[in-house]
Amino acid sequence: MTGCVFAQLCAHIGVKFEDFTPKENLEMNKKMKKYINLLPPSFNSGTVLDLRTGMERADACYKLRYPAAVHDNIVLIWGFQSGLSAKDMKGCICKVFGPASVTTVFSIDSTAVLIQFSKQESVNDFMDLKATLEKQDSAISLLHPLSTILEGGQTRAANYDTYRDICSSSVTKYFFADQANAVCSASDTELRGENVDAGDALGTNSVLDETAHTLVKHAEGTKHCSKKQDATDISCQDILDALQDGKTLFGKQTRRT
Repeated sequence: MTGCVFAQLCAHIGVKFEDFTPKENLEMNKKMKKYINLLPPSFNSGTVLDLRTGMERADACYKLRYPAAVHDNIVLIWGFQSGLSAKDMKGCICKVFGPASVTTVFSIDSTAVLIQFSKQESVNDFMDLKATLEKQDSAISLLHPLSTILEGGQTRAANYDTYRDICSSSVTKYFFADQANAVCSASDTELRGENVDAGDALGTNSVLDETAHTLVKHAEGTKHCSKKQDATDISCQDILDALQDGKTLFGKQTRRT
């Protein structure tokens, strides 16, 4: 594999092996000299590591491939129709927000892309427009440039923080869209669970009210039965008895439901 990569790189910079004699030293070749023992630490770093000195320096041959990532300007889109390329999506968005609105489109796989806008406010504008078009069922929404991306009704979008959460999740799927749906569905379930718990709590409010009412009635009965006892002087036993009555009411309510 290393030999294949080396041969492809030589072909890329114009080194032809058939022009060399067996005794010729490749290190002395002018075209190869500026690449030997220089290792880029990453694809888009703009620097190289000189293996002879161990020092990292700027790469004179570097050409900017992608602009710097600005997380607040990035939108994650997944679940769109298959066959829709990143270039097609950029074209659709640029028709709405302008030709310079999108700086980068990074394809995660065939089911998801990351789109970086040139302006941060475009992220919210895109999300709001997507929600509006999905709610409408009119000729305008069908003819809108974004309808190509939203076709099928399964397209979802989120900010970069959601992308980070999906990637850090323990859920693993082959396609990113499947993983994103699984992670987001789990989050939605947790939220629905919290709402159900809140509803259950509201459902028991009547029982708790009955318990409080019983406590007040028991306290008032004790006050009338004991003339020597002060109106606010309620014994611990009175409170325990009232709570016991409330527990009985709660059990009856649970059996009825």
